[in-house]
Amino acid sequence: MSTENNIKIAEHIGMQKSSLGWFDNEEVLIKVEKDNTFDDLKFDKSWDWLSAVVSHLSLEHDRDNDNDFDVLCYEVSDAVLENDLVRAYNSVITFIDSLVKPEDKMVINFTESDIEEMLSIVRNSGDKQISVFNWIMNGELVKITVGND
Repeated sequence: MSTENNIKIAEHIGMQKSSLGWFDNEEVLIKVEKDNTFDDLKFDKSWDWLSAVVSHLSLEHDRDNDNDFDVLCYEVSDAVLENDLVRAYNSVITFIDSLVKPEDKMVINFTESDIEEMLSIVRNSGDKQISVFNWIMNGELVKITVGND
């Protein structure tokens, strides 16, 4: 199972398998290792490797509005205090599993007027539910909160 989970972590941080080994394309492990190609994945055996992943995840996620990331931070902090690498490793796996997978994402090209029309419909619906949408517009992440108080 750890081999499968190590591959899951590697792929999540952008590593790619090549004929030379695992290539750290995004240089997540550059501060840990001098090389960027590895025969073995050591996320389950090395605090240095795992902490580099947690650091990468912190840059990748909105730390102020992400409860799952908060749980990951608490779990990893507790695991560090207890010197429990297995617990920290399992917390990282659980966090990665909780993320929306690329195949689950839907990409739709909307014009600005399409978005305004959709927002107007939601605002005028009388629905009390508030929804948060993450949109990528012109290459930038835009968070839109819609609803009626």
